[in-house]
Amino acid sequence: MGTGKTVYALRASNQVLKKSTSGGAFSLIVDAVYQITNIDDKPPVVYGAAFDNELNVLHSGAESRQDCNKFCGSKYVQSKIRDSLPELAKHLKHGRVVVFASVPCQVNAVKNYLKKKNINCEKLFTIDLLCHGSPSNNIWKDYVEWLQKKRNKKLVNFSFRTKQNIHYPYYARAEYSDGSYEFATQETQLYIELFFSSLAYNVACYHCKFASEERTGDLTIGDFWGVEKVMPQLPPGKGTSLMIVNNEKGQILAEQIRNMTDVVMQQCYTDEYINYQDTLSCPVKKSSFYHKFTQDYASYDFNYVAKQYLRYNFRGKLRFILKKAMLNTGFMEKLINK
Repeated sequence: MGTGKTVYALRASNQVLKKSTSGGAFSLIVDAVYQITNIDDKPPVVYGAAFDNELNVLHSGAESRQDCNKFCGSKYVQSKIRDSLPELAKHLKHGRVVVFASVPCQVNAVKNYLKKKNINCEKLFTIDLLCHGSPSNNIWKDYVEWLQKKRNKKLVNFSFRTKQNIHYPYYARAEYSDGSYEFATQETQLYIELFFSSLAYNVACYHCKFASEERTGDLTIGDFWGVEKVMPQLPPGKGTSLMIVNNEKGQILAEQIRNMTDVVMQQCYTDEYINYQDTLSCPVKKSSFYHKFTQDYASYDFNYVAKQYLRYNFRGKLRFILKKAMLNTGFMEKLINK
């Protein structure tokens, strides 16, 4: 195990951490690209996943540093990249610096597309994300419609993960058109539970050839799970990113980040981090209920599968309240760490 690559624990400033799911690695990489771009050139174009007005998850380009903030935060949905590819190729053809960040299969797809178009990729920087799998956009849209019908108002934003609870990083927040919001309710957590159930990923995710230490991006980033055990010398903080340098381009960006102020960046000298990153060794395992779930989802609606597979009922509500109380007090964390 281990490829001899350079690996870092990374944590941005507190200001950046507030808008980041983990340690702010994406924001720091974008800052690094801006810094190395020649001052006489046009600013870089950054491509990432963001919501449109109807909460579809799409890849789009950002041509200002401020606009890149829409890409911050995890999106547990398969993003549509097809419409962004011709524009991305055009920018490279015109000599612009381009950043593309996505899951490894989509990074690979972009590279193949540009190769077929015979586009020079010297100014392309790629970031692949440590990915467990992606549910389709259709399942996400069904959930959005279900939640809107349940609350009788339009959903305008959804945060799949927040940092409002220090003991549990997977509480979701839903924001509505009337200015109201809900946080960590049974309803907001249903999609998150479905995501981690291994029931709803795309078929290819269960056989993903990119779930290995061989990566498609110049840099690989994700949560640094187990950092407190792998690197106990690292000061505690609200989120730590794992960053793997995969090639020379990635190293150029890493060196740029190292020179930034107000950034915690320490090299990891052990391969032990791999033990906490399943996606670096094998694809996600399919749930034993996968085929039944798929049949039921095709035959019924989201409300039905929520009741059948996600305990969306009275007993499930009681279980949710009890679990939430244990998480909020840190009791669950103490049990796990015993």
